[in-house]
Amino acid sequence: MLMPCFQELLLTSVFEKMKSPQRPEVDELFDSLEGWARDNIPVHLKSVENSWQPQDYLPDPISYAFEDQVKKIRERAKDIPADYYVVLVGDMITEEALPTYMSMLNRCDGIKDETGASPTTWATWIRAWTTEVNRHGNLFNKYLYLSCRVDMRIIETTIQYFIAFEMRYHYSKWQTASNKFPSSSRGMWKEITILLVLF
Repeated sequence: MLMPCFQELLLTSVFEKMKSPQRPEVDELFDSLEGWARDNIPVHLKSVENSWQPQDYLPDPISYAFEDQVKKIRERAKDIPADYYVVLVGDMITEEALPTYMSMLNRCDGIKDETGASPTTWATWIRAWTTEVNRHGNLFNKYLYLSCRVDMRIIETTIQYFIAFEMRYHYSKWQTASNKFPSSSRGMWKEITILLVLF
């Protein structure tokens, strides 16, 4: 994949574009990078066959040793401090909010994937980046589920709120909407920290 610093620059530029579509300097940035992107991005994108998959790091459910492998995960998980799980949960929630990020990118002129299968460099990168983030979320989700250390329903509810309400694109303005969460969910991040279930 692309270097993290470049990805951060790209996404920051997209955020700026979303805040104010009439930003010619952002359009100029993407236009100026078009040739570079065409020459440099594809060489960093791995094929599906050469990409790691979440199952590479998890117990094999069709193996006779599956139950023993899960027991080992749970045994090891008992000794991991709760603070680490707070970090993992926060990361997983971010990864699982993927539909929000992809829809954001596909609203940005100059890089959006017009058809869902566009051969342009930026559209190809968006889809490749999406598959990468999707695998991160799948791995974290399954590991946390198997560890039996967290309340999965609270996490799943938080992800749904995050996708539905946390980020809103309204009248060409980009704004966070955490203050518009239902009152029962405003303390969700705090609840995740407090309600980590230690078995």
